[in-house]
Amino acid sequence: MSILHQARTLSLFPDENILTKEIESLRGFADRLPDKDKEEFVNMLD
Repeated sequence: MSILHQARTLSLFPDENILTKEIESLRGFADRLPDKDKEEFVNMLD
């Protein structure tokens, strides 16, 4: 059994963990946007 498979089986919501990580990575992208665009982008992520 791979480590990735073990990690997924230990989590109550394995797909949510991946989605949560993806959303958090997009917040870093939002920091580089102009203020108006950043506000709209962050609202979309929330």
